[in-house]
Order: sequence, then C-alpha cells, then structure tokens
Amino acid sequence: MDATLHPESSQSDLLATPDSNKIDLAKEEVVLRRKAYPLAIDDIDSSDDRKEGSSGRIQLQRPLSSHIPTTPAVGVPLRRDERYCFDDGNVILLVYDTFFKVHRSRLCVDDSVFTTLFCLPQEVGSAAEGVSWHRPIRLPEKPRRFANLLWALYALPAELKNVADDSANCLRLVDIAMAAQKYGFHTTENWAVDRLKKVVKSAENVDGVVNPWRIFSVASACQSDELRQIMIERIIEQANHRRLAWSWLVTIGEALQITELMGEGYYHIVIRDHTRWNEDGKLTEAQVAKLYIGFCRLVTYKDILFGSPLLPITHHNCLMGPDVCRARWELMWRQAMDLCGLPSVHIIGYLSAVLKYIRHNHTFQGPCRNAWIATLVAKIDELKPSNRLHEFFKPQ
Repeated sequence: MDATLHPESSQSDLLATPDSNKIDLAKEEVVLRRKAYPLAIDDIDSSDDRKEGSSGRIQLQRPLSSHIPTTPAVGVPLRRDERYCFDDGNVILLVYDTFFKVHRSRLCVDDSVFTTLFCLPQEVGSAAEGVSWHRPIRLPEKPRRFANLLWALYALPAELKNVADDSANCLRLVDIAMAAQKYGFHTTENWAVDRLKKVVKSAENVDGVVNPWRIFSVASACQSDELRQIMIERIIEQANHRRLAWSWLVTIGEALQITELMGEGYYHIVIRDHTRWNEDGKLTEAQVAKLYIGFCRLVTYKDILFGSPLLPITHHNCLMGPDVCRARWELMWRQAMDLCGLPSVHIIGYLSAVLKYIRHNHTFQGPCRNAWIATLVAKIDELKPSNRLHEFFKPQ
C-alpha cells in the first residue's frame, strides 16, 4: 500500500507483479462508487447557474455533459492550489489544471475510493504515481468541487457545525455532497445533504438559491427522497405565490420526469383562458399540444364526474335514512356547484369549493356530513399530481 506513494519504497516493491484479480476487484469498486447520474451537472460552472431573462426572472439552464476531461487543453497553464498544497503532504493530485498536495490519511477516511486506489499495484517499470509533481494522480473532477470536498475533510468540527444554512453556502454544499458521493465519503455526504435540506427549506426564493438541476442531481445521486420532496414542495409553493412561472415547472418537470411538477404546471396553465396558455412564450409546440389534449380529457372527465353528485362513502350511522341523506347531499352539491363560478376544467377547484361549502355549512352535522367530507377528500387526493393529474396531459 505505501509502496505506491512513497519514493523511499524499495525498487522490488514498485516492480512487483500486480495481482490481476485484485486490480479487477478494485476497479470494479471504483466504477460502482462513481456511478454516473444521467443528468449530471459537472460541466456547469457557477457562473452558469443563473441567467437573467428579459423579464428579470431567473431562467433555467440545462446541463451540458457529464464528461470532465482529465487533462487540460493545450496551452492551459498548470497551477498549484493556494490552500491545499501542504509542505508535509504525501500525495500529489492533478485535478484538471490544478495541483493538490494533501495528506493521504485525510483521503482514506470513511473507507473511501482512495483507500482502494492507494492499494492498487503500479505497472511494471513505471514510477509511482502521486509522489512527484511530474507524475501526479489525475482525477477527472472540477478543481472547485474537489477543493470544496477537501474543505469538508480538513474542517474542524466547530467549522462544520457553524456552516450557515443559507444560499451563500449552497453551491459549496452541492459540491461537497456530489464529490463525497462520487468518492465514497459517506459521513461527509450525509452531512452535506442534511445541510442542503435546511437551505432549501429556509430559502426565500428557491430559484435564487442555486440552479434546481443541482439540487435534484444531488437528491438522485445521494438517493435522498426527502431532499427531492422538499425541493418539489418549495417549487410548487413558490409557483402558488407567483414567484415562479408554471411554464417553468413544466420545463423542469419534463426534463427530470418529476410527475408532481408536470402535473401542477400543466394543470395551472390549462385552467386559464386558452389565449393565455403560452403568454410568456416559454412553452414548446409539443407542450402546447399537450395542453389541448389535457383540456379535452379534463372536460370529458368533468362531465362524467359532475353529471350527477358523487355518491358519499357508505356509512352505517346515518341519522336521516338513506333516501333523506341522498336528497340532502344532492341539494348541497347543487348549491355548492352554483356558487363556484370556476373555469370549466378546474376539477380540483370545483371539488375544493364543494368541500369548503360543506365544512362551513353547519346545517348538517354528524356521520352523514363526515361521510360527505370523506368522499370529497378522497377524490381530491386521487387527483393530486403525484397520483393522477399529470396523466391527463400524456399524448396517446
């Protein structure tokens, strides 16, 4: 293990014949730990996170490619990182165009990929990698991201504890989470993801924190359903408060196949007057076509659903008798429908209006009223984006 990194190791150790099985197993482990995320955002620089559109609203920028070159282009000068080149460091790494000279012990914590990497035998006849500036260990990573990972690995407990949960640290936390997951620093990964949850929860404007592609990329790579759900809920909340355009939800929802965002985005656009569906010009022709498809399906569904009152869930403690209960329910239904005044396809709006009417009408009490409320709540839940709503807009 030490022979691969220390120049004082014996020549016989450096030229030892590698164990092919050991190398194959180690390479397999590295590949598994560095599994690629299909929508990786490694090539997006921090300057590309947010771009202002003509309206002043932040526009979503899509990721380009997950490929990061190991060697810089011809003519790009190499430099040494100002912070992480220690005099007593015992391993030298070249990350694109930046040298890092750090302590191997720091890179081997948490049974990381580097623990396996440093155990790999060297090729016969070649000098050891990582012991000189002329033969560093090359990592296909962004210098900024690797430097942020090193910050987390070298930080004191008090420094980690005092990291503010605000947008200023969001990009650093994203870098730490992605790099920690990539190289197998599980404790550091979990710490960064937990911090990101707090950042997203407390952010006043989620599109002003960091590009949401990054947050969803972290959630997927680190397999954090909680972070994903928190981000979805905050985006929908911001759209409801008109801080985000519904067309923005459609775009990111389709790109990342997030049904909650697709359903909410399409639904809130289609319930407008059709002349305003693409008033901001952000929807593609295919997306506008889906709106027409969804409109027709919602109209058909509404005609069936509201053609006769929803039958309440069966209840055994009816105080009025089945016939009287049904008659009262139909009367209540018609009164509520007459008061709605909502767009023809606003099914959830209609159901919510009826539910509100019943809850605020104290003429009826007891099991019958509770059964009516339960019926409406169940139907609204059935149409929630995560369950059903986005399906109205699927092409045939």
